[in-house]
Amino acid sequence: MAVQLSTLQPIELREAWPHEALNFTPWLADNLHVLSDLLGMELELISTEHPVGSFNLDIYAKDLRSDEVVAIENQLERTDHTHLGQVMTYFSALEARKVIWIAKEIREEHRAVISWLNAHTQPEYAFFGVEVSTVRIADSPIAPVFTVVEKPNNWVRSIQQRSTSTSQETAERNQAFWQSAVEQDQELEGIYPEGVGPYASNHWLAIPRTYFILSLALTRDGVGWFVRGQLGSKDEETAAALGDHFSLLQQKLSCVPNKPYLSRWLKHDWSEPNAQSTLLEWLVAEKQKVLAAFADLSF
Repeated sequence: MAVQLSTLQPIELREAWPHEALNFTPWLADNLHVLSDLLGMELELISTEHPVGSFNLDIYAKDLRSDEVVAIENQLERTDHTHLGQVMTYFSALEARKVIWIAKEIREEHRAVISWLNAHTQPEYAFFGVEVSTVRIADSPIAPVFTVVEKPNNWVRSIQQRSTSTSQETAERNQAFWQSAVEQDQELEGIYPEGVGPYASNHWLAIPRTYFILSLALTRDGVGWFVRGQLGSKDEETAAALGDHFSLLQQKLSCVPNKPYLSRWLKHDWSEPNAQSTLLEWLVAEKQKVLAAFADLSF
């Protein structure tokens, strides 16, 4: 019996996402695992439409593998010089280590700029040009297709080497850490990011009597936490909900200064003796401090 085959049909991006800010950005924010898998990162959303001067960055994220800021700018059309200027603004203003520019088409002159930046900046910086398209087979749902057209020259090799040597070790380390954490404090079981399970690098805890989430994270260089709103919420919404409490909490919890969110991190070498117990003790204590600080406030 012959197998019935079909062909891919290109679909206009606007049929899938009529509006960039209202449709595409929220969809991508909820599906950052697509970019994570494509680029070899572990992206977690911080906010969307993040204000930077007179502009708004589409997606403000963090790569949990390196604890680095990632700026993601979207276009449902060809790239243009206006967005190039915005991308450079986000890169410098947010001190982003990774910049991802997504568009229907990355023009040749902009691909050349991305290539130049990768060749002339320090190795810890990485710039990506990603083209997005949509397709359908027969009457199937529309499917997005992301294609990397520009990246650092050694990115694929470094990701492959890193993934081969560390992915299993990291998963085992994460599972062992959270298992010990939950044995010590049941509240630390939290909620895994969807589809990840006990190997997750972070756990989410609902902060009682608020809509905020305490995200506890394991990174390559240690552990930390940050407070965020519900998935997909914007910085201005979170800031408005915190109101005058933001600066009070930032000072009381000794948070990282000059950031639009509350966070604190402990750098520690995982290979050192008793690293897990040291980091776990710190994270448990920090969790208790954060919850106690919020419990003292009224919203």
